Amino acid sequence: MADPTPTPVNTPGDIEIAIEEFLVQRMTAFKAARRQKNMRYVFTDPALVVAIYEGKLEKVGLVSFRVNCQVHLQLRMSDARGEEARRDAIHPLVFAVIRMLARQRVGLKITDLLPGSFKDVTSEEDFKGNFIVYDLEFATSFILNIDDDDLAEDLLTVALNYYLKPGDDQVDASDTVSLGAQP
Repeated sequence: MADPTPTPVNTPGDIEIAIEEFLVQRMTAFKAARRQKNMRYVFTDPALVVAIYEGKLEKVGLVSFRVNCQVHLQLRMSDARGEEARRDAIHPLVFAVIRMLARQRVGLKITDLLPGSFKDVTSEEDFKGNFIVYDLEFATSFILNIDDDDLAEDLLTVALNYYLKPGDDQVDASDTVSLGAQP
């Protein structure tokens, strides 16, 4: 049974991680997932990457915006027997993922994931390596409330800590960032 209280979304990364975890828990093809340094889920074959490359914000209240997102899932798999074998294997996987994610909310406070498209995006390099790559696109949205100063400061701290590396004897930034009311 699904959690009756969905988790709020603070960044698109929350959606990416939830989709990865949802698929890992439910699809045998992805159960061999493992975490590696500086990566989320990495699969030997098939491979899965979930990314939100852009979003559009739409004002819905005094301090609220709807963030409309296009979620991309890239599926990559190999079969040394050739192109036909790769296609025979990838098409059922593509449609299994579409069926699995369609109308899901993956435990988050988002609108239903709606399938939008799928496309073969195999590069020449992938093809030479006996791989086939498909991009699947889903749409969803979530509400961003901008009145939570504590959360904004937490997110800024996480972002700055990611980019600024203390103790490496390099000057990572020279600007001063301050939050709060401006005169």
